[in-house]
Amino acid sequence: MKFLKSILLVAAALTPLGAQPTIDISSHVVTAGSLANEIGIFAQADPTMILAKAPAPGAVRKVTQFQLQRWVTSLGVTSGAKDLPVSLVLRRTLRRLSESEVHTAIIASIAKAHHLDADLIAVDLIEPIAAQVPAGDISIECLCARLTLNEPTALRVRWREPGGRSGIERIRGVVTVYGEWLEAAVDLPTRTTIGPSDVVTRSGQLPNLKEYLSQKQLDGRWTLMRSVSQGEPLTSNFVRSIPLVSRGDLIELRFDSGGVRLRTAGRAEESGSTGALIAFRNIATGQRITARITNDQTAHVEAFRANR
Repeated sequence: MKFLKSILLVAAALTPLGAQPTIDISSHVVTAGSLANEIGIFAQADPTMILAKAPAPGAVRKVTQFQLQRWVTSLGVTSGAKDLPVSLVLRRTLRRLSESEVHTAIIASIAKAHHLDADLIAVDLIEPIAAQVPAGDISIECLCARLTLNEPTALRVRWREPGGRSGIERIRGVVTVYGEWLEAAVDLPTRTTIGPSDVVTRSGQLPNLKEYLSQKQLDGRWTLMRSVSQGEPLTSNFVRSIPLVSRGDLIELRFDSGGVRLRTAGRAEESGSTGALIAFRNIATGQRITARITNDQTAHVEAFRANR
């Protein structure tokens, strides 16, 4: 008896679904156009008109005749309203993530996060992609803040659809990044001011995603915050910049705009390196002026917003 009761309950649950029209929704919203093929009255309306939020990815939602009538009324359509089905089922469709879009998303995310050239990043997926994502428009990105290079690792890929729903898929792969980095040519003690002879340039596969120093940055204005062994890569967290201009230094302030060229002496009220915007005191007028350091002798005044 209990077995028969269970069969009847299952049948009762399945019968309405089988007897109702089922419409696949491939967008994050239900539009008049998505219902038009199954229910002709919706073909009379603008197909882009949004009626409701779509079911969750892979889920189904039953829509009653009463709700269908409300949608018809909201569209301003009256002809054929009596022919609406008793109910229908909306089914949110899924699709498989493609290998090409996963490659593109991972490379773009790494390039943006670490200021790298996308052409220098390679991704090799080591297992088939089984992840299912919502059909329709989605954006994809890699959550690669702590990414291990040159060995199999879990790549966390997040998809997001316009409606706000999102999900994270884990895909195994190997990421390789090519570039240049600097290694210590000799053992360097703490507080060493780094010069070109202290380092050697290496190129190939980067050992990890850190901010490496480049030859362009080595102008004798960096000092080590800790000792570095010979052959050890130099990264930005090992060093600090020595100010090009120190508080109290007297340098020339320049202003050039169109045909106007002004020069005056200014005393630095802050310390800074090349490109830094710091405050100076105009020696002639006593005014406080903000200028950008160009070298250890000059700074460029970008606008006259002087104050006392």
